[in-house]
Amino acid sequence: AYFHDQAGKKSSTWKEAQVLAVKVPPSNGVELAFGFGEANSWKTDRQVVPVSWIFSDVHDAEVVTALREVGILEEQQAFWASIFPASEMRAVEKLVPCQRKALATVREVSARNHEEALPQVREKFQTLGYSEKELQAVLGWIQDLAPMCVHIHIDSVGRFLEKDEFYR
Repeated sequence: AYFHDQAGKKSSTWKEAQVLAVKVPPSNGVELAFGFGEANSWKTDRQVVPVSWIFSDVHDAEVVTALREVGILEEQQAFWASIFPASEMRAVEKLVPCQRKALATVREVSARNHEEALPQVREKFQTLGYSEKELQAVLGWIQDLAPMCVHIHIDSVGRFLEKDEFYR
């Protein structure tokens, strides 16, 4: 990713970094840990940078196209690649068109519902005495870390779970 140079501007070169946190308020940036210096004077620096400053090695045209079809635009793909393994990014490529369409639809409806509900949630948080920073932390946890339970009909899909590594 690019980083903030000593003048606080976008660097002219990039450095490898580790993602520490995403959607960091107030800019919804990404907190990264960079390593700077030589072997005997190595230091790390944490910085929050815009998502657009992050890039990765997901350049395969088919993967990029598949991600675009499910609603993950090119400028967002580097961010997604920074938090998901390449194997998961490439799994989108293997989806058939109706699966890609379904995923795109779910992303679209979810984004619309989020935008519609956010003012009421923000108001409720303020009423309860919580700050915008705390709201963003909760939303980030829900999006990135909340455990999820998926109910299935075992008689219908059990055989797939038993035999196919992808379904597990």
